[in-house]
Amino acid sequence: MISSLRNRSKVSPVDKHLQLIIILISYYCCLGARAYYMRNICHDWSDEHCHTILTNTAKAMEKGYSRLLIDDYVLPNTGAPVRGSSMDILMMMYASGMERMLSQWEKVLDASGLEIIKIWGTDSDYEQVIETQLKT
Repeated sequence: MISSLRNRSKVSPVDKHLQLIIILISYYCCLGARAYYMRNICHDWSDEHCHTILTNTAKAMEKGYSRLLIDDYVLPNTGAPVRGSSMDILMMMYASGMERMLSQWEKVLDASGLEIIKIWGTDSDYEQVIETQLKT
């Protein structure tokens, strides 16, 4: 399956990278694990692609047991700090991705069948960990 991706010369490098991530998450993900962890994955992708990655991960999760921990920026809805705002611009320029505000995280997670349990970390402008589970 992975070798078939290398043979697709008409597919852009970004699409090949995304296809590989989707394949790895959807086919090689441990089913029913207690915890899944993603660090700096979601900020590389648009909402559409992030939704695909999160939905495939959610398919492997066990309701009421599994948790997905997302280690990434959680920008405030207003008054975002300089570091997080700068990273947002860099992600847009280099990866067509974004640093998400809390409301954007809620939207993409909800669309993927997940809900936020708790956001771990400080109110600083560094990364935080979003603890999620399948929607109840």
